[in-house]
Amino acid sequence: MAEICEAEPERPSTWLARHGESCWFWLLTLAHLVPIWSFTYVPTQDGPAHLSGATILKDYGAPGTRYHEFFEVRLEPTPNWSAHLLLAGLMFVLPPLIAEKALVSGYVFALAGALRYFCGAFGPRTRPLALVGLLFAYNRCLWLGFYNFNLSLALCLFILGYWLRRRAHTDALTAAALTLLLVVTFFTHLVGFLVAAVALLWLAMTMGPRRLRNLAWVALACVPASLLAVDYFDRTGFFGVGGSQRLRDHAWLWLQGRGSWARLGDELIAIDNETFAHHSIGDAPLGFMVAVLYLVLLSATILAVMFSEGEASRGPPRWPVALLALALAATYVLAPQHLSMEHGGFLKSRLALFPPLLLLACFREPPWLEARWGLRGLIVAALAVNLVFVTRQFALHNHDLAEYTAARELADPGIGPGRIMFVVQEQAGRGGRELADPLLHASQHYALGTNTVNLDNYQATTRHFPLRLKAGVARGRGIFAFYDRQDVVDVILTWDAGRNPGVPHGFQSIFREGRLQVFSKK
Repeated sequence: MAEICEAEPERPSTWLARHGESCWFWLLTLAHLVPIWSFTYVPTQDGPAHLSGATILKDYGAPGTRYHEFFEVRLEPTPNWSAHLLLAGLMFVLPPLIAEKALVSGYVFALAGALRYFCGAFGPRTRPLALVGLLFAYNRCLWLGFYNFNLSLALCLFILGYWLRRRAHTDALTAAALTLLLVVTFFTHLVGFLVAAVALLWLAMTMGPRRLRNLAWVALACVPASLLAVDYFDRTGFFGVGGSQRLRDHAWLWLQGRGSWARLGDELIAIDNETFAHHSIGDAPLGFMVAVLYLVLLSATILAVMFSEGEASRGPPRWPVALLALALAATYVLAPQHLSMEHGGFLKSRLALFPPLLLLACFREPPWLEARWGLRGLIVAALAVNLVFVTRQFALHNHDLAEYTAARELADPGIGPGRIMFVVQEQAGRGGRELADPLLHASQHYALGTNTVNLDNYQATTRHFPLRLKAGVARGRGIFAFYDRQDVVDVILTWDAGRNPGVPHGFQSIFREGRLQVFSKK
């Protein structure tokens, strides 16, 4: 009689030995969500504006709303759609603030997963170093509320990881997948798409096998999204006296060696402003600590190369990625921080993140177990220190936001359906010292879940967001006496306007607490 032998179940200790590193990776990623879910607000500068825009998209034309009287939806292909659509979709099942938390949590997981996927293409000794990328999750762009860009950063890393795994057998299916991913990245953020496209072309040219074939497929995949980008640049005047001239002029000063070369050291040191300075607030040299960590990674890599047993030959070459990171670092130095109003700003803030994340693929862990555990312990300690400062910043900003939104529950004749709000507020809080100011667009919180129309919508005054103001409607922010549509305004919110901001004619004060005062039409 034959016996049926069943496979012996895998022991927990064996399973942990095989998957322990990945478990630690995702547990530490989960820990980075603690600040997001421990406080009422995700304290970013543009986050409230994104939420307000998504609310308008979700309820545009719905009964009881007046959004259609002041805003219209851009139907032309425009970047920065992804975060708005994701938030609008989430708000069908979640309250606005919870939807924002879900989006930011998804970004953290997407960045961690995409970086792990990208680093994993270079072998098992490189994949664990993706954990270092969590240090950059709470970067200045996130504090600024640039949700679309941060999502495009994760998309860019995923696209590169996908191509690295398919480079040996690139075909029409690979090109189709890359085409779709690049189009999605374009509609998420233009900088993320441009970096992804340039990086793909560079890697296809420098990594075999079948370089010409791979380059042809990659170039074909880049065509649809590139045409969308060219169309956008043309519609917004980028190639005239817009952003391209600003780029040329700034780079030419560097190449001529006049003025800017003396600031090269300052430019490199300023990378800390784009990564850690906002939440460290000068209390800890986090940028210096991370620089030391990268030197340790470099030393570990040199040892790993010296004592490796052919691991490097099994993965893709790393030098093209190192040169790509170096080229992006040079672009960061040469580029201006801001382009024209139509073509956006904070260019350096975005470019500063690519070199350190790409460089992680060039490192590897040492071959000795004790050294690997020591290196991982150092990384975890750096993550813990950084996360403590991030959590403290969440607490500080939530205190200010609680004061700013204290009047949000005012009943009629305060905040409510069909009410039109004007905002009187300086452009920067606390003297403008912050690298990101969560109070700058905090008035948009009054438009969430209340059907109040907040006329202070800066996104509707640009050409790279889904909404725009209708003809004859101006942004409702500044000095109320100078506003040409005073007749439509029902509520005036003033913030930090001094002890006697004055009562506008025809309005009465209905709330006053701290730096906040609200007026309602009589």
